[in-house]
Amino acid sequence: MEIANEVEIYKELKEEVAVLEAELARKKGSMVKMEEYFMESMKSSGMDSMKISGLRFTRTKRVVPAVTDYEAFSQYVKESGDLSLFTNSVRVERAREIWNAGDSIPGVEQFTKHSLSVRAV
Repeated sequence: MEIANEVEIYKELKEEVAVLEAELARKKGSMVKMEEYFMESMKSSGMDSMKISGLRFTRTKRVVPAVTDYEAFSQYVKESGDLSLFTNSVRVERAREIWNAGDSIPGVEQFTKHSLSVRAV
């Protein structure tokens, strides 16, 4: 096959995927609304779990962090030295700034990730 034919097939597949993704997003949105309804119904009925139509729904609670003051949080981390509060990833944008300035980051190496961008023209 010539590349032009392959590109045409690719274009058609891309359009089909876009339609399917839109449908999937709508269905996921509906599911989220239904889950919110189930949660509220279970809460108001005092139920922590229910089994209906072969599905088991379990309502759980857990306390999770939500940073409301980044300055205070950062200061706490600096003072306590507790870096375990952060995830183990490096911000790409900041790393690029450091590398572009000619500096290095100890323990971090540059890795080139290849990707292909395709857009309609």
